[in-house]
Amino acid sequence: MLEVKSHKSEFLNAQSNGYIYGYVIRKHRFSVYISLGEEIPYNPTKADDENTEYRLFRNCTVHYSENDDDLDKGIYIDRPKFCPLVKILC
Repeated sequence: MLEVKSHKSEFLNAQSNGYIYGYVIRKHRFSVYISLGEEIPYNPTKADDENTEYRLFRNCTVHYSENDDDLDKGIYIDRPKFCPLVKILC
């Protein structure tokens, strides 16, 4: 499962078969554009932060960029990646 952090407006406007901008943090922070699949119910876990909101989407396509400027220009690191589950955090 890929965890993506987003701004509140992106989080609230996310919908099935829509898209979202956000970022992921691995060894580096990557800006991402995600073509969302279907939203499915999110089941909270004990590890969840009570001050964070969560949404879950399946069958998404993720485009990675080095930074927001590259993302805005459509400059991606590699080809889009299929991701079976994307958890959006806000």
